[in-house]
Amino acid sequence: MRLHIISCLFSYASCRLRSRKCRLLFIIISSISWPLASWLLITLCLQEDYQLFHYPPNVNLYQIYEKEKSQINVNIPPLWKIIFPLSSNYTEYCLVRSHKCNNHKNSNRNSSSLLWSPCRTADIIFVIRSHIMNFDQRDAIRQTWGNRQCYENFGFFIRILFILGKQTSNNNNARKYLLKDSIQNQNLHFDHSSGSTLEKLHYEQLVHRDIIQFDFTDSNSNLVNKWIASIDFIVKYCSTNENSFTLLIDDDYFIHPINLLRLLKRITPTQYRLYASGQVQHASYPVRVPFIYRYISLSNYPFNMYPPYLFGGTIILSMPVVHLLRVGFEYVINMPFGDILLGIILLKLGISPIHLKNIYTTYIPDIQSLERSQFISVHGFSEPSLLYSFWSTLSMDHVCRVKTRK
Repeated sequence: MRLHIISCLFSYASCRLRSRKCRLLFIIISSISWPLASWLLITLCLQEDYQLFHYPPNVNLYQIYEKEKSQINVNIPPLWKIIFPLSSNYTEYCLVRSHKCNNHKNSNRNSSSLLWSPCRTADIIFVIRSHIMNFDQRDAIRQTWGNRQCYENFGFFIRILFILGKQTSNNNNARKYLLKDSIQNQNLHFDHSSGSTLEKLHYEQLVHRDIIQFDFTDSNSNLVNKWIASIDFIVKYCSTNENSFTLLIDDDYFIHPINLLRLLKRITPTQYRLYASGQVQHASYPVRVPFIYRYISLSNYPFNMYPPYLFGGTIILSMPVVHLLRVGFEYVINMPFGDILLGIILLKLGISPIHLKNIYTTYIPDIQSLERSQFISVHGFSEPSLLYSFWSTLSMDHVCRVKTRK
């Protein structure tokens, strides 16, 4: 007790000795905090009631869709310039390259994807946002939950498309560089420990044929553009089956293939027509404090609450909804957060997103709880070693009936 009193007296005396500095500091803090607090209070008061939601433009997206759908064809250029693939025959990138439908063609060949011809449309298109530098992460996905053999063993054909932006202005020379190099060299070998980013990306594209690189910078500010460009690409160039799905995924997620297929099999024809599911965020409020993550101004979004939206890590869409979203992304005024923009478009389309409790985007339970919940996807796998380890822990090679990696 005595020590506490002495400490308080010492602090008081020290502050008195520095009284001028203390007063100056108080004045500076007050001069900053009070105007900021006043500005924030005024901003909150100026927000519009969400019950009066009327996000621009005031158009009927269904009417626009009906008018434009007959005009969409493979001869229309993509919304953004594409760096990879070089070939303008983009329809090939939507087709499945599978040993099951190529056996009669390539019975005397090895299993390299370079030798498989595109042979059928996909039941599931995985659109995976990935950073240009995540070479090992993409390889880990291909060998774990993105292994097409796992899905084919259960009657589903998949197509994976990794969506990249460009790293630097050096990518502007990609086309010139690659045209000088023969892409028909199917015996190409490459040392991943050396070489430029462009060279490694060239090799990856040559081997796997699953990279789509758009002509915008690969940054967080362009994450929404990856979605917009991808959906535009799929609608224009991808022929699909009657019950095909598109999944929008980030490359730091782990997908459980079997649980995903169980979900898709349960979707009825009525649900499929307007199907959009994932982890739904309800009663989410705009951040109005500048310099804080997810800040948005009144001019960009004037309402006091966001509509229900699907968290961006894992979103499952039926193909009819994908086609409607292309129209929505084209006409609805853009905003910096893709998941919220998608939620706004779904609201304008009258589509209620379906919440899936077994998609984990923020809270990650222990492995036993995950298995009991029959999880579909879980966040937090930003390292290739984590993907391999979790895949092995779940004995997924056995569950998927795939050959063990050497």
